[in-house]
Amino acid sequence: MMIDARSLPVGTKIRTAVCIVGAGPAGITISRELSRLGIENCLVEAGGLDFSAESQSHYLGEVEYSPYDLVTTRTRHFGGSSNCWAGWSRPFDEIDMEARFWVPNSGWPIGLDVLKPYYPRANEALQLPDAPYDLSYWAEHGQAHDAPLIQFNGSGLTNVISQLSPPTRFGFVYRHELSRSGLSRVLLHATASEIVTNEDGTRATGVRINTAADRTIGVEAGIVVLALGGIENARLLLLSRKARPAGLGNDHDVVGRYFMDHPRIRMGRLYLQAPRSYSRFYDVTYYYGNRRFARAGTQPAASIGFSREVQRERELLQCHIGFIGSYLFESSPRVDSGKRLYKALTRNNTEPLALADVRSAVIGLPLSSTAWLARQTRSRRLTHHFELQSVLEAAPDPDNRVTLNGDRDRFGINRVKLRWKVGEMEKRSHQTAIALLGREVEALGIGRVEMEPEQWGDDWDRSVMTTWHHMGTTRMHQDPRKGVVDEHCRVHSVANLYIAGSSVFTTGGGNMPTINIIALALRLAERLKNVHIAR
Repeated sequence: MMIDARSLPVGTKIRTAVCIVGAGPAGITISRELSRLGIENCLVEAGGLDFSAESQSHYLGEVEYSPYDLVTTRTRHFGGSSNCWAGWSRPFDEIDMEARFWVPNSGWPIGLDVLKPYYPRANEALQLPDAPYDLSYWAEHGQAHDAPLIQFNGSGLTNVISQLSPPTRFGFVYRHELSRSGLSRVLLHATASEIVTNEDGTRATGVRINTAADRTIGVEAGIVVLALGGIENARLLLLSRKARPAGLGNDHDVVGRYFMDHPRIRMGRLYLQAPRSYSRFYDVTYYYGNRRFARAGTQPAASIGFSREVQRERELLQCHIGFIGSYLFESSPRVDSGKRLYKALTRNNTEPLALADVRSAVIGLPLSSTAWLARQTRSRRLTHHFELQSVLEAAPDPDNRVTLNGDRDRFGINRVKLRWKVGEMEKRSHQTAIALLGREVEALGIGRVEMEPEQWGDDWDRSVMTTWHHMGTTRMHQDPRKGVVDEHCRVHSVANLYIAGSSVFTTGGGNMPTINIIALALRLAERLKNVHIAR
């Protein structure tokens, strides 16, 4: 059942067994699972069924140190960040969850063996077949299609295979199921502003919801689950301070700390003697939206990362290098001028456009047309070189954190302040990965890597982008002084308050988080069933 919360009378109280705040991949997964298990639940979504710029504006906030876009890196409507997900899926590797002596604050209280039983059903939720991720399976497929994987010879590099979900838009794919469910009620346009608790804050009793600036309703529940994402989970805990002045779960000032994202760096060029052969596995411009290389119903995507051994020997974080095809003439200065002119004419670009750029773009129009056609057709024959794009694991740093600032949104709710800084270990890991790749392709006689020397200086910091993965702000740890939730995703100091999503990640690993979010959500739903039965 779907309900527009704005239509409910002020003061309405909805009673349910489990209240899930946040209708993204984690929240929708838990709601579906609880319904399947026969448990009544209420799923609370701040936005509507579709994107709204007004709703999205509630994500505005303050950023300290490194540039970070708090608004466009997530989506505030039904389906959550699955609405802007690119589809990359790969489970954690064992080392991702282990305590590593060279990575401070690493080590989950659970291991990969705990999550493995849930990956097949996570694949199903992500519309992926239960195909393996191991290299031998995909190398055999590549050999049959003239698409080799690079064969590394003990350099410490290895191929890493991910699979591409369609991608699954949870708000669209599972909307009909939830709207028909007799056990799931979905509240839309319902902004959670406080977790309501008993007098001493040791039990949650429900959630206070704003439907307009001066209109509130409530959900009363035996169990409350936060599934709002890595920034909003911390925000709501910090806002809930009637019983606990520092916020719920924040007795030791851990809520909001250890914020992580996967730094993304586009730097360096790879020239291969046979670029066409390697495009099918490695080239992002080729494999997105192209199912001709699929096997068992899934499209693979390869990147190049560190082996477990070299991570340990050199004390590195994981770094996955991918390729972005640059087609014939795309690297021409006149084509660059054409791109700047196009942006100025079509995207309300406020930067001044030099007359020389206009002249260069007009002269280079035949080159730009050829480059545009090559990219549109994805013709692998016209690939000139590859831009290198690296996605790095982030070290969990307690100084990278989400806090509240003094500004408020139209509901009177404090906006967030984010501090995010990429550290030296990330930079060293990236430098090592690029250097090893350059040496390896030259030793194999298949190509070369070009890097401008100045790119390792200040340009490195300026080139860091984000991947929109908000992790770690309510991290899992057995010690409440070092984490917010225990191994069952329960907030340490609140008996019936649970957290889902990547905010519970102790470390983020090198892989994309979505499939791991779903596996954890399935595990949590199973736990909630047992807790509900025991009550």
